[in-house]
Amino acid sequence: MVRQALVVLAVGLLFAADAKDKDKTDDDRIKGTWLLQTEEQDGNQKQFEGNAITVIFAAEGKGKVKYASGRDDLDLTYQLDATRKPPQITVEGGGHTLNGIYKLDGDTLTICFTKDSTAERPAEFVAKEGDGRVLVVLKREKK
Repeated sequence: MVRQALVVLAVGLLFAADAKDKDKTDDDRIKGTWLLQTEEQDGNQKQFEGNAITVIFAAEGKGKVKYASGRDDLDLTYQLDATRKPPQITVEGGGHTLNGIYKLDGDTLTICFTKDSTAERPAEFVAKEGDGRVLVVLKREKK
């Protein structure tokens, strides 16, 4: 009897946590610290370990890219449009504008953007040789 009560309680807590996350907007869910895992461009993929590159999305569309290598941090601004299919992200920083799309799946954030701010925004999450796109996968930093 006690075991059944614990199972019911655990299932209830899981549903409550899932419902709570569904109430959040993408603006809420993207906020936090993300660690770059992979970057793909021109058909070549590069893996990153640990906190080599950290991206922070903060309130009011502000953010920062931090480099463990000692390179200067980069301040950025970002804007999401979750009403589009796929959802769109625009990032500005270091004199560049990156027009992209994004996908938030739990603790994984995937972004595909064009290197040329005048190029058409990607419609899919691919970065083939010569297409001028970059595909990055980030994981939320565990506390």
